[in-house]
Amino acid sequence: MNQQSPLLLAIDIGTSSVRVHLMDGEGSLLRSSARPVLVSMGQDGRAEVEVLKEIGADVRRIRVVGGGSVSHLWNQIRADVTRTPFERAKVTEGTATGIALLTGLGIGLYQDLGEATRRIAPVEKTYAPNPSNGLIYEKLGRVQGRVYEALCESFKELEEVRGTLPAGS
Repeated sequence: MNQQSPLLLAIDIGTSSVRVHLMDGEGSLLRSSARPVLVSMGQDGRAEVEVLKEIGADVRRIRVVGGGSVSHLWNQIRADVTRTPFERAKVTEGTATGIALLTGLGIGLYQDLGEATRRIAPVEKTYAPNPSNGLIYEKLGRVQGRVYEALCESFKELEEVRGTLPAGS
């Protein structure tokens, strides 16, 4: 690959996914080797937000809990890619928090899910979307989509080849 190329294409044959990653002029991944993976996963999140909006959901903000929610980089990327504020809850344990929310709601401790969320998992930090980054990620998402479409037939052929490899190869 040419060191001046602004894009690196990584293909995961096992899942037939395409990830397009930004590179700097030195041929290095931007700032962090994790960033391209996080941006690509953020693109998936943007598609999910778009589906929610298409079916009439009013997505004003997204509250996150769990292990990934402690990453400032990941939260900011998701806010930028989706162009939606991300709120990190004070609690980081997702499963237990969800159970507590639904149990409290079920036994009538809270009037609605909003009240339960505010009381059990209040916001610790909000990540506001950066519009400039959002534009870059939108362009990158379009490129990623075109690359995927262009490679669909190749993915099918690769799957056929994988199916013919001897065991242990």
